[in-house]
Amino acid sequence: MNLKSVLARVRTGPALATAALIALITAGITVLALTTTVPAHASPAVKRPTPAPHILNFANKLSGARIKLPTGPTHVAVPWNVDGCDHAYGTANQCVPWTIPGRAANRCHWLAAHGFGKLKVRGTDRLHLDTNGDRMACNKGDAGT
Repeated sequence: MNLKSVLARVRTGPALATAALIALITAGITVLALTTTVPAHASPAVKRPTPAPHILNFANKLSGARIKLPTGPTHVAVPWNVDGCDHAYGTANQCVPWTIPGRAANRCHWLAAHGFGKLKVRGTDRLHLDTNGDRMACNKGDAGT
C-alpha cells in the first residue's frame, strides 16, 4: 500500500483509511527503529589534531634603528578660568561670569538682576566690585549699590 492509495481511501472511506494509515505509521516506526540502532561494538569518535596557528612573520625582516617615540606631557595645563567663571567671587558652587557687561557701577546691578546678591571676595577683586575693601562685593557701601 503506497501513499497514493492511502489518500484515495481517505476520500472514499474514512474508517478504512484510518486503519491503513495506522498500519503505515506503525510500519514506518518499526523501520526507523531498526535502522537507527547503534551496534554495541561502535568505536569512539576519532579526535582530529588541532591545526597550528597561522602566524605571519612580517616582523622578522625589520632592519635599522628603532625609533623612540616621544613621551607625552604628564600633566596638561588647563587654565583655571576655562569654565568662564570667576571663582574669586561667591561660593564654590556659584559661577560669577568672568566678563560682566557694563561699567563697574552697573556691574552690581547686572549681577543682582541675574540672581547674584552679596558676593564674598575670596581672591583678587579683579572686577573691582568691592570698592570699600570689606571683602564683600556688591554690598552696602560699594559703588553702584
